[in-house]
Amino acid sequence: MKYGFTLPGRGQLATPERLGIIARKGEEFGFDSLLTGDHILVPRNISSVYPYTEGGEFPGSGSGESMEQITLLSYIAGQTSKIRLVTSVLIVPHRNPLIAAKSLATLDLLSEGRLVVGVIFLSQRSAVLTRQCSRSALELSARISRLEAACRADSPHRCPAHWFG
Repeated sequence: MKYGFTLPGRGQLATPERLGIIARKGEEFGFDSLLTGDHILVPRNISSVYPYTEGGEFPGSGSGESMEQITLLSYIAGQTSKIRLVTSVLIVPHRNPLIAAKSLATLDLLSEGRLVVGVIFLSQRSAVLTRQCSRSALELSARISRLEAACRADSPHRCPAHWFG
């Protein structure tokens, strides 16, 4: 059995020094992977109940601050050498798909193949994501199509072949 842990992306532990220490200690203790969340924006006021805290509040929503996961994993890649780097969920509609694919491919190369990418296109939050995407020039379906195209083997910007099994 392999174990991983989630790095804090906000709060008092989310400083360069502390994140580096946490990641290196996790690697030293033999953890297989470390994960980062994808919360580009965190609303200051969230009316719905968050199911993963005792009081129902979303952690860190008071400040609205949260680190961007690809950048955070890139920083951690330089702090570690063995532990796998995992996007617990990369919310595709939040990003330009070509830039996301290229950033992830670069991170995978620089970390010597330690990157594991989990993505989400649609979920219980799909209505919210669709509303957010409709404000941009590309609709959700167009962003998904472009990400898939960027990851095809014949694409000049292709993702590494081992990402596909």
